[in-house]
Amino acid sequence: MRAGLLIFALLFWTAQVKAETFQWIDDNGTIHFTDDAQKIPRKQRKNIRTETDVPGKASKASKVSKYENKQSVIENVSYENYEVSGTTELELRQQMNNNGIRWKDGKTHDAFTSWQTRWNGEYGSSQGKCYIKSVKVYLDVIFRLPQWVNNSRAPLELKDKWSKYIHKLQNHENGHKLNGVNAANDLAKGLSSLKHFDTCEEADQAAKVLVNQITKIHEHSDEKYDAQTGYGTTQGAVFP
Repeated sequence: MRAGLLIFALLFWTAQVKAETFQWIDDNGTIHFTDDAQKIPRKQRKNIRTETDVPGKASKASKVSKYENKQSVIENVSYENYEVSGTTELELRQQMNNNGIRWKDGKTHDAFTSWQTRWNGEYGSSQGKCYIKSVKVYLDVIFRLPQWVNNSRAPLELKDKWSKYIHKLQNHENGHKLNGVNAANDLAKGLSSLKHFDTCEEADQAAKVLVNQITKIHEHSDEKYDAQTGYGTTQGAVFP
């Protein structure tokens, strides 16, 4: 993403950034997430698991629930490209400045990626307590990128430069999508761990709190991603 001659990117995270997201389980077996280790009860800190742990290797803190439950994440990815035209670097730069993505921050970006999660679940009961038996988390991702049209008369050198730029820009935006994927997976795991509630209304309220908690953590990770990549500049997403 870019405004003027500076690249900006939406606040979404990639695996290249080791976000300090901590996962722990309370005495009831419920998973919690936080980006501040000091908020974790002292007796539970030995069971902390972070996003940088080796995938696939189980730890005590990664056991989701004593109850049988199912979880899945369903992705929906779409593109909303905007057109630019021209036969010189300057013309393309001006087109992106004029036609780029105008977002809530008031700036115009070369590209912008947004993601949103939503979920539904089936409740179950065990020993008189309510828990979430199955969870489906839906991740909606929208990529917004420039599309160069009417470029048949453009120099081959410029076409090659544009192609490399778009490739690197897409790579940066993929990092934002990956943060959404991580958020969706954390939601699926966390929601599946909710149990020991007297009523399912209480379970539903706890789910809302968890969703808000995890979303904020990953939005914060997005900020770190853009800061560490220079909004894409360190990944070569610069034009001209």
